[in-house]
Amino acid sequence: MALALERVRRTRLSLHGLGVVCGLTAGVWLGAAEAPTKLVNAGFSPFAISLCMVAGVFTARWTFPTLLKGTGYVFEDLSERKHLIVWALLAGALWAVANTLTVFAIRDVGLAVAFPMWNANSLIGLFWGRVLFRELEGRAEGILQRWCWARLRS
Repeated sequence: MALALERVRRTRLSLHGLGVVCGLTAGVWLGAAEAPTKLVNAGFSPFAISLCMVAGVFTARWTFPTLLKGTGYVFEDLSERKHLIVWALLAGALWAVANTLTVFAIRDVGLAVAFPMWNANSLIGLFWGRVLFRELEGRAEGILQRWCWARLRS
């Protein structure tokens, strides 16, 4: 029993480390996302720029975890969640199209106007998740109650 608990602890720590590495890598790639948008003014195709950006994100989110943890971990995860594969592919395709349209917007209206619209995707995602998928339903009250109790106690 103790051996099993130790194995779980090591795995979680390992997964945590993997998550940190993936997060930092994705942050570097996404932070550098503004650099390729300058290539629009240099005359490069928005499709080529978007392809480079999508390839960078794919590398950060798929290739590095596979190299670090091996293919067995990835296939085990996919086999446990087969019903999510279609949704993941659809979400990735929508993101790639939106990314390409963003590069076109930067070319047509400029970075100063397109950049705030580009970053509004987080707000749209929060709204979509709350309204369409009913995420966090019933949790807002609990969070508010805990916050109020913490304020009353202090």
